[in-house]
Amino acid sequence: MFNGLNRDEFKSLNKKDKNTFVKNLIDIGETLKKDELEFISKSERERYLNRRIMTTDWLLDFEFFALTTRQQEVYIYKKKFLTLADFKRLSDNMQKTYINKAIINGLSLSEEEFEYLKSDALKRYYVKEKMKYDVDNIITPEEVKYLEGKDEFYYINTLLRQGLAIEGDYFNNLSKKAKKYYLEQIKLNEIKLIIREILKENL
Repeated sequence: MFNGLNRDEFKSLNKKDKNTFVKNLIDIGETLKKDELEFISKSERERYLNRRIMTTDWLLDFEFFALTTRQQEVYIYKKKFLTLADFKRLSDNMQKTYINKAIINGLSLSEEEFEYLKSDALKRYYVKEKMKYDVDNIITPEEVKYLEGKDEFYYINTLLRQGLAIEGDYFNNLSKKAKKYYLEQIKLNEIKLIIREILKENL
């Protein structure tokens, strides 16, 4: 209430009274509506949103998009995980921040999160970083598409060392050059195996 006025009558106030009314709402810990958030100063809005970040697990869309870049970073790092709805509304830079956080913590993006990365450049970045830190190099067939250059060959050589075959969509999503390299390595390994068997027989 503000001098006997309720929130339904907010639109009838003049600009100065709207500002005072919203300040009172903040002081008593109320959550602001979209039109109310617009009637406070930049510094007041930042303080209000900082409180919201620290006291809620979910921000409404208009609140999230009103955050500064720094506040979005705090929001991402505060939450143990983001919902898919959270993830989809991140900007390119914030998705990159989220990727870095996930990889540092030994986590992978879900298939849905990977699909909703905003650009192929981000998908290539994610796969490249994942290859650096994921000891087992466990990637999905869709992620194989975004392996580039030496990372493709590193992936192939890792699986060959582990005695694992690259089949199905994993193979189909390799570049032509990588497919050729893989098949050559398979033939080379077969020849090495034959030579070992011959040497065993002659011992």
